Amino acid sequence: MKKKLSIPFEILLLFIAVLAFYQIAFLLNSVKWDMVVGYLPRRYFIGECLQNGIFPLWNPYGEGGYPIYANLISTWSPLNMFTGALTGYTNLTLHFFFIVHVYMAGLGMFKLINHLVRHRKIAFIIGIAYMLSGIFIGNAQHINILSGSSWLPWVMLFYYRFYKDSKIVNILWCCIFLFLMVTDGYPAITIITGYVLFILFIGFSVKKWKNYGLPALINWIGANGILAIIIISLSIGQILALKEVAPYISRFNQVDALRAFNNPFSIPSLLSFLFPYATVNDYWLFKTDTSMANAYLGLLPLATIFSGIFLKLPKKAWAFLIIAVVALTIAVGDALPFRALTYEYLPMMDKFRYPSLFRVFSVFAFLVFAGFSFKALLNQKHRIKHLKFVLSALVILIFGTGIFAATKIDFNVFSLFNNAAKSTVYDRIFTQSLIQLIILALLIFTFSKKQINWKLIILILFTDLFLAVQLNMHSTGVSNKNPIEWYKQIKKHPEGFPVPSRKPLIKQTNKLFSFGPSWKNGSIFRKEISLEGYNPFLLNTYKKLDRSKKIRQNTLQNPIVYFADSIITYAEAENITLKPNILVVEEHSLQRFVNTDFKTDYSYTWQITSFSPTKINIVTETSNPQLLVLQQANYPGWQATIDGNSVEHFIVNHHFMAIVLPSGKHKVTFMFEKNYVITASLISLTVFIILVILAIVISLRKQKLIVKTGITAAIIVISLIAVYNYFNRPYNHTRNQFYKKAAAQIKSWNKGHNQKDFSYIFPVDNPSLIKAHLDDSTKVVFSRIYTEQDISELENNVHLSEKNNMIYFWSNTVNEESLKAWLYFHYPKVKKIRNYEHGQLAWLTRSIKHKTPKVLHINYEKGSLFWNKHKSNVDSINTFEGNYAFKIGTKQKYGGGFELQLGKHFNEKHEFIAIKGVNHITQKAEGRAVLRFFSKNAKKPIKTRSIRLLNADTTRWYTHYIATKIPRACSKIHFFYYKPNKTSGVLSVDDCNVLFIEDDFLKCGSIEK
Repeated sequence: MKKKLSIPFEILLLFIAVLAFYQIAFLLNSVKWDMVVGYLPRRYFIGECLQNGIFPLWNPYGEGGYPIYANLISTWSPLNMFTGALTGYTNLTLHFFFIVHVYMAGLGMFKLINHLVRHRKIAFIIGIAYMLSGIFIGNAQHINILSGSSWLPWVMLFYYRFYKDSKIVNILWCCIFLFLMVTDGYPAITIITGYVLFILFIGFSVKKWKNYGLPALINWIGANGILAIIIISLSIGQILALKEVAPYISRFNQVDALRAFNNPFSIPSLLSFLFPYATVNDYWLFKTDTSMANAYLGLLPLATIFSGIFLKLPKKAWAFLIIAVVALTIAVGDALPFRALTYEYLPMMDKFRYPSLFRVFSVFAFLVFAGFSFKALLNQKHRIKHLKFVLSALVILIFGTGIFAATKIDFNVFSLFNNAAKSTVYDRIFTQSLIQLIILALLIFTFSKKQINWKLIILILFTDLFLAVQLNMHSTGVSNKNPIEWYKQIKKHPEGFPVPSRKPLIKQTNKLFSFGPSWKNGSIFRKEISLEGYNPFLLNTYKKLDRSKKIRQNTLQNPIVYFADSIITYAEAENITLKPNILVVEEHSLQRFVNTDFKTDYSYTWQITSFSPTKINIVTETSNPQLLVLQQANYPGWQATIDGNSVEHFIVNHHFMAIVLPSGKHKVTFMFEKNYVITASLISLTVFIILVILAIVISLRKQKLIVKTGITAAIIVISLIAVYNYFNRPYNHTRNQFYKKAAAQIKSWNKGHNQKDFSYIFPVDNPSLIKAHLDDSTKVVFSRIYTEQDISELENNVHLSEKNNMIYFWSNTVNEESLKAWLYFHYPKVKKIRNYEHGQLAWLTRSIKHKTPKVLHINYEKGSLFWNKHKSNVDSINTFEGNYAFKIGTKQKYGGGFELQLGKHFNEKHEFIAIKGVNHITQKAEGRAVLRFFSKNAKKPIKTRSIRLLNADTTRWYTHYIATKIPRACSKIHFFYYKPNKTSGVLSVDDCNVLFIEDDFLKCGSIEK
């Protein structure tokens, strides 16, 4: 008889994790919210640093810069460090680690329950219940909460093993998982875990003393001392960083009492034990964030918990039940006094918000108790009737609740398939009650049989939890964004660390840099300096600046570096109108500038020659002494030098730093150094690697060949990736050679031609570097085109518009498609072109020798398609060109549009559309130009592109460009102008030109939002 092939539970848990969260595992939907605007940008930055040989000490791109090394969750995690160094971090990495954490949670719980109750099938059931519980779908956006929750059962497992047998291997694994929790998990989970371990330590110590006497107790305490020393040694860098940064960041001080009670697991959230789908909306009822309201752990585990109350169980089972109940009473926040007591009297419990995090330990401990209860039910078969009684009671409870919910539903509009966002809490309770009743009926039927059918029980349990996860998935787990498309957008962002643009920081906003599902922290991907961002890790000086609206608004008018010639105190700043070249300081700092005369002139220059997060080189030339400002936070660790000599820097405008710059030509360097942090990190990672190697080697002695082979294969793969990265030099190390090559090509093109007939646009990542390789007489425009204002300035550049030849050099920057539109309209033909890995060099021309693409001219003159249909909108008074323009008045929102048909206006070979028009807006009204693309017979557009129309000066006309790639399935294009507030002002448009490009050969690093 052939032996049936059985898949180990350890492998099945992986399949279940992938299947339950298939949208994330198979990249069908993107993770969302904090995952994409908080965790990913910071980890992406860490990866970029490590890939370029820089330790992540300082993040210059958000909130005016902050010490990211002191952000204990991201920077010190060995997982983040190794991943960042080996492969870098993208959204796909997040998807991968999400599944890893879910799987490790299930596997850890499986191992723990099997260790405690010695029953693999029960352990398998509890493992599934934990990994698919409300914690992992509710907090799907919080990867550090997922991480802490996934390491929790492993820490408990090896602490139990450590108690049973103080072998070195148990100490090693306990240290490894505890360190992963400390560095990768949410701090509150680490703190609470510390208290749970302390309780277990006291209990185990008492048992050692009672059962084995004083010598055993002393050995036990000594072994725990070794464990503590190893953890402290591993965490010494974090401890030092925390101690240093604490005075500068209020978050590390006591959380005020009101914030400590934010987002509890409110009393109405108890509904989630039966109806997790109910919690996805209706804040009016739950009074907490959606992510914090779900504690579902499955109907079968819930029933076994209640059944276990009537059973004779081991003392440790009751200990876990007590932990579960106590954690739950704290999790409800101010509904009971227990969170307040922990806040007032227990050390470290006043350092975090979100009482609902205690529900992690409640769910965990309840499930451990359920494991003991299930084992007791199997050992006492006559007690199964208790389980069936509880299941029957749940049927009555859920049926009654469902009937009550049905009385609150308008069945004229109700549908089982309503979108969660559009449904009411009663809709969702009623819908899920139908599912739960079927699940309970199946469970009662299964346990009514004489023989327990484990496969059926596991299938029912999985179905129950799978449906619970899926019902909540689009509310707390994923968005409708395509993760593959988002990944492509991330990869289009600059590599390494480009020199930031010279744009005022007031323009460097979250909105400007948003893309894909990410609407905050985009400056980290774009590698541009911003005072905005999304980061709970805020310096006190930033908060001061943020509160000082007047000073903040003034300093934002400047780029990252600027000259200032006036300096006043904060008291004086309250009573005058501030100008961008005025600095504000404390009164005691003003004394050093007495009798010092600073004069700024537009002829004075500065240029950043190289930039990295921890080192900025600037060349300056002035005729008078100056105050040179660097708009990065003045935090300990920054040093400034002028021509290699150290100089003092001081704080200005609450947050930033400045130096006194002598007249003449100088090289200024700002450098951020924390050598002890780097040393501590290297020691910590080295010790961690040694511990992991030792633990694996010792553990493998008793493992099967297949396990040994798998681990060996993983080590080989990691080693190959490391070798590849070592020999694959990052772009920052090859940029100079690339620029030299491009400059030589430009010179060869110029040779033998009238150089006065050439203009140059170089949206590159280091202007000074390419300039150093060109002749001084070459007049280059280095603009990066981010906004409509940028393209307008390009349009008004007379130097560019007079020439017949254009040298276009793009390298490692992100620009709007409007730059390509401008180039196609002004220089429609390419004479020569060179494509590189990180850029493009093109010689463009508008010479009459070259045939120009056909331009479709849409005007608003008499006889045009607009004349008869929209006579009331034809404006003969305010025109740009000709006799008429089109106006959208105070009673309208839309107008000036037209349709372009496939086969009539464009064909399938056309890849790119560019539209050029002019607009005039009165009364500072907002206007937009919109392109919509439709497939055949479709009512909804397959793609939409829009731009904001400039209205800074209501007395003039502005030229605008809107451009994008044409979707392959497009059969119709609809273009129109739009005024969101129809009552505010009049929008006039004129002289609209449409250009279709068959070969979209130009590159600008554009990212479609």
